[in-house]
Amino acid sequence: MRPAFSSVLVLQAFTAFAGGQDGAISPQHMELPSRYPNVARAARLQGTITVKLTVSDDGTVIAANANSRDALLGAHPQLQTEVADLTRRWRFACSNCTKENTHPYDVTFTYRLEGKESANSDTQIAVDMPNHITVTAHPPIAMPE
Repeated sequence: MRPAFSSVLVLQAFTAFAGGQDGAISPQHMELPSRYPNVARAARLQGTITVKLTVSDDGTVIAANANSRDALLGAHPQLQTEVADLTRRWRFACSNCTKENTHPYDVTFTYRLEGKESANSDTQIAVDMPNHITVTAHPPIAMPE
């Protein structure tokens, strides 16, 4: 039996500085995508999404705005919606932060289809600390017309 992969990370070993703020925030709980979404994979959606988070002084995410400069992702916002929903569940710790302030935190998600076409996605997730996540899968098998 294969062990199940958990898409939740608990992080305490690094700190990301919140630019222009009075302290430093660091992710303490990150939920990662569990797979490349089937609909996005079938539509061959891929590209880079930047999520701008607003983190409260208690470490909860109070806003997550996802955006992409890729035209195809802009026209089909499924991946932006997914990563915004995912990052809203993240939790942060704040070191030397004053109370009643919010703190910005940017994270980048890159979705890529590469390798041979396959019926299975074989999703791979890589985390490049502290704020870049890459989701890679095989492209779907092209259907003959």
